[in-house]
Amino acid sequence: MKNSLSIFLLLFFRGFFASHLSGVNLGDEVWFLQVVKRLSEGELLYVEVFFGSGPLAPYLTALGVKIFGCHIFLIKSLGAAIYALHGSILLKIFLLFSPKRENYWSLIGLLLIFPDPYLSAGGSLYSPLASLLLWSAFYALQKEKFFLAAVMAIACLFTKQNTGALAIVAVLLATPSNQKFKLVKYMILSSIAGLSLFLPQLTSGNGKAVFDFMFANKIAYLQNAPLSYLENAFKLFDLTGYQTISGIRIAARYLIYFLPALCLLLPLKKNLLTPTLFISADLAATFPRCDIYHLMIAAPGLCFGVSLFFELIHNKNFLRLFCRLVFMIFFATLVTIELFWSVNRMSDQHLTKSTLPYLSGAIVNQDFEKKAQITAQKLTNSDKLYIQSDMAALLYLISNQPNLTPYDYPLLTTFRKNDQKKIIQMIETGIIKNICYSKYSDQKLAAQEIEDFMEKKTFKIGETPLCQIKRKT
Repeated sequence: MKNSLSIFLLLFFRGFFASHLSGVNLGDEVWFLQVVKRLSEGELLYVEVFFGSGPLAPYLTALGVKIFGCHIFLIKSLGAAIYALHGSILLKIFLLFSPKRENYWSLIGLLLIFPDPYLSAGGSLYSPLASLLLWSAFYALQKEKFFLAAVMAIACLFTKQNTGALAIVAVLLATPSNQKFKLVKYMILSSIAGLSLFLPQLTSGNGKAVFDFMFANKIAYLQNAPLSYLENAFKLFDLTGYQTISGIRIAARYLIYFLPALCLLLPLKKNLLTPTLFISADLAATFPRCDIYHLMIAAPGLCFGVSLFFELIHNKNFLRLFCRLVFMIFFATLVTIELFWSVNRMSDQHLTKSTLPYLSGAIVNQDFEKKAQITAQKLTNSDKLYIQSDMAALLYLISNQPNLTPYDYPLLTTFRKNDQKKIIQMIETGIIKNICYSKYSDQKLAAQEIEDFMEKKTFKIGETPLCQIKRKT
């Protein structure tokens, strides 16, 4: 028990320090903070607030906001806690398959390397929480706690749809035949209980909004958002990234694309077939966006797989020694890079502690802090404001302006059918008076109908460092 608590605290503080030192993720992390702020103020998920995944993560976090207040450090603390639990469960599972302490310590070492990219990728919390629940289901299975395994798999489904579906399949495949009927019964009961999370939407006649955001919108996501696994893997060999310590650190992360090759060898040992199934499910959950940002959610599971690989080759002396040497060089390199980056980051004169609302004390770029302060001041008094920008969530937060629409991340892949037209209609009828507008950085994901309207049928009445302030002509 003491050992488990020590490992949890070690991973938690390492995770929180790494997340804090990396600064604020102005995309998903800030967006998720804005979502849970709105929920804690009484707005209805999927109806008044856009969210494309299951409700478990935002509801749990909104409860945290009610208790501790709304701040970026709440998101970072919860992210670090998820990472620490994730790592702790993987270490418990590892001991069920390998009694060798040297491999156990290898896994701890790898887990201490990866919290920053994992937490940067998981700023919106639902992806890391889903991965944690997937592995919790596996651990429950190994302990023959079939009810708990079913509950964890269904909780995963109510956190992130694709991860949950993969968790259910993996749990069913890994369950002994004589327990499958019982497991399915537990899953059905858990699903019925889970549907209570949607009661506010269903009882208010907004079931279609839930379906649209959680399922129908995924068609646009699949059409416009895919990123190739192989194309991203070969970014490891893009030498332009090796010019600074930050560039080397980012480039080194791309080594993770080659770790699944080792995991695919695990089924050569019969008792490692089930872990491979869950590693594969964790990895498959990154589809369709297989960039380094999303793949990092699977990093703990892949580290677990690499450590099991040493269990696979423990009787092959030469191969084991060779792989161990390669691992030590790899690990020492990553530790050195991480230490240099941390020192460099702490001494960087371009960084400062933010004084912005909800971000106070977090590390941000000095120049960005100034721009954000000026923008917040100009937006604070803007009447009936709508923000069309990839930083919309941040700007709503720091200006304390209410969002008159569900969209804090106004992208092509978030809007329901005809909702872009509805927002344009709100502008034309005066429900929205002022628009803070900047073109979305990735035009493939831009809400083109709204952007075309902004370019052709509005005029500029002012400007801030982060957006233009416009009105309809």
